[in-house]
Amino acid sequence: MGAKVIALAVMLVFTPHCGVRNAQNSRTYTLPSGKQIKVEEIKRLTFAKFSSMLVIYETELPTRNKEALDKEVAEVWSVFQKDAEKAEAKVGIIEATYYQLGGLVREGKRYAFVLSEPDGTWEFVEEDWLREGNTAR
Repeated sequence: MGAKVIALAVMLVFTPHCGVRNAQNSRTYTLPSGKQIKVEEIKRLTFAKFSSMLVIYETELPTRNKEALDKEVAEVWSVFQKDAEKAEAKVGIIEATYYQLGGLVREGKRYAFVLSEPDGTWEFVEEDWLREGNTAR
């Protein structure tokens, strides 16, 4: 999997999603640990040279709690990995949204994780690579 493909997926992650997410449209999934999560959206994105799977879910973990969030996202991916493989996706994008309590308006903070399957094994794209500003050429 080339840097161009991963860079395109990264750009998609950081592009705002259109439409309003409604908690009533979410679906509850049970993770292998028994923890339940609300999945707001599952979408297959198809491009000329590859396809990807996007999973957006609500987490109870603040996005600053990176270690716990990493573990939770790995568990979320374990639930959707087979679906991604069945769809022949080469990139997986998991977006965790943490909604802060209080007020009349729900305000959320998002953290995205990107996985790629360069050689048949799924692996998380390193954050340092993302921060370096790698872009498609």
